[in-house]
Amino acid sequence: THTMVLLRTAPLLLAVSSLVGVAEAFVAPRRAPRAPAAFATAVDSVMGTEQVYEYHLLDVPTEASYQVIDMTAKLQDLVDEAGITEGAVNVMSKHTTTAVTINEYEHNLKTDLREALQKIAPPGAGYLHDNIQDRPSTPEDAARVEKNWKGTVQEWRGQEPINTHKHLYAMLLRAGGGGAVTE
Repeated sequence: THTMVLLRTAPLLLAVSSLVGVAEAFVAPRRAPRAPAAFATAVDSVMGTEQVYEYHLLDVPTEASYQVIDMTAKLQDLVDEAGITEGAVNVMSKHTTTAVTINEYEHNLKTDLREALQKIAPPGAGYLHDNIQDRPSTPEDAARVEKNWKGTVQEWRGQEPINTHKHLYAMLLRAGGGGAVTE
């Protein structure tokens, strides 16, 4: 979710390198909220000022394995709907191969970003993580698969994509971003 000033000066780009991207948007005035139990709206009062917290889960469908998506309009709508004129906005990805960054949404810059990422972390470069048959490779990894996957290790391997480069892209960028909302 983003803001009037932030959106005018630096639109949010959601660099998506997974087939389905999900972003968590959080709009909060001036101070960090208490941890929410679920995505919702909360109202608090601090020093006589009403504090409104909005939590939204945005589904960001993608059409390719690498995309840069301008989220400015969606985020501006969330800020407008919340009626927030002073505050802060945070956006974070809930997926390990999706990144969030704030920058210009311009064709040549998007092309430069893709080319730079592909030079740093080219697809198919023999990454250990892409060798699905050798995973999980440690007892700790096996315990995580067992805890988080409802099925056999073979079934887990069968659904795992070969996508180390996408994980690296997301690590090189960042999982979230934010800025000020102000009139």
